[in-house]
Parts: sequence; structure tokens; C-alpha cells
Amino acid sequence: MTGVLPLRFTPSGNGDVHLTHTAPQWRGLDVADTLEGMHWLFVCTGNICRSPTAERLVAAYADQHGLTQLTASSAGTRAVVGAGVERTAAEVLISLGGDPTGFRARDLTAQQAREADLVLTMSRRHRDRVLELAPGAMRRTFTLREVARLLQHSNDGDTTAPLLDRLSAARARHAQDGSDVDDVLDPIGRDLARFELVGATIAASLVPLLEHAHTELGRGQREIDRPAG
Repeated sequence: MTGVLPLRFTPSGNGDVHLTHTAPQWRGLDVADTLEGMHWLFVCTGNICRSPTAERLVAAYADQHGLTQLTASSAGTRAVVGAGVERTAAEVLISLGGDPTGFRARDLTAQQAREADLVLTMSRRHRDRVLELAPGAMRRTFTLREVARLLQHSNDGDTTAPLLDRLSAARARHAQDGSDVDDVLDPIGRDLARFELVGATIAASLVPLLEHAHTELGRGQREIDRPAG
């Protein structure tokens, strides 16, 4: 497959993430959060392309780095329930290092949104649907590209604050209401190039968040393993 952004899911500090920008390093998750782990819910429309791509790339990263505390799932606002990953999307996912095997699409529910530590949607419309189902999840719900954008401003405020406090503060300062800059477009029905672009966009948007998770979960594990006294 040609034209795919080469991207291995390892921290950029090791030189293995091939991106044109340097992702910022995050600080500030509560220790309790690092000990309990993190679960991310990705949401798109049919749950056969964009959100499973994100889910399986996170799973690949977590598996590669032994981050058992980092988990991901996905759902659709109008899911093709029971379907696997769309064929072209699966090809792109594999090229990026993910595995579509065994995936089955499912409908989004309020319980899923309530139980996730972060809800990451592919568009503002999906974000709105999540909040219709689970209004209490507002503080934890962002579009994927919105989070990637906000990470660029992670050092603007209190760098010791918990993750969600920092995300909320950054969103208040750097809102992009009414703009499509925070959306990942739906590639269904389009050509291979569009699927590749969408896959690359999702992968690039995940990198700074994954680096943050790797740093914070690794720090939490070191606290667990540190000898007493």
C-alpha cells in the first residue's frame, strides 16, 4: 500500500514515531488514576471504520508496551451492529500496525459513556450524541482531534493539575466552536486515498495522547514496584 503515513506506536523519545511534528509530553494525572488504569471509548457513526481504527491502534500500542492498565473500546451512533471492520479500513489499520481480527460493531449506550475515563469522538456531531445520552460525561468527552489540538497547549496552565482539569481549562481557552477542524471525515464510499488519509489522521492524533498514557502509567507502575523504606 502506498502513500500511508509510516507510524509505529512507540514514544517519540525513542525515535520510532515518524511524524512531522514533535508531540508534547503531558504531566498531571492523579496517582489514583494511574493505579486504576485508563479506559478510552471511541465513537463514530457505523463503528466499522474510524472508531475501530482508533480502538485497535490503542490496543496495539498497549500490547507492544505492556500497558495492561490502558484499554480501549468503540461504538457507533448508528452502528452496523455485528459487522467487522470495513474491508479498506481494515487494510489501512493493518498497515498502521493494528489488528482488525474479531471486531464486531456495536451501538453506543449511555452506560459506555458513563464508564469511560475519556470519550473520544470522530466529530462534533458524535460528541453531541454522546452528551445527549450521558450529559454527565461532558467533562470527559472530546473529539479525538480536539484532544490532539489541546495537547499542544498543555503547558499553558498548571502543569501539575490532573488530566481532565487541564483538558477542560485548555478547551475553555482554545475553543473552536463552529469549526470542522476537530472532525475526522467519514471515508465510507470514498477511494483508498481517503481511507489512508483518515487512518493517518487518526494515528497522528493518537500519538500525543498515547505518549501521555505511556508516561503516566509507567510512572504509576514504578510507584507500585518501588521497595518500601
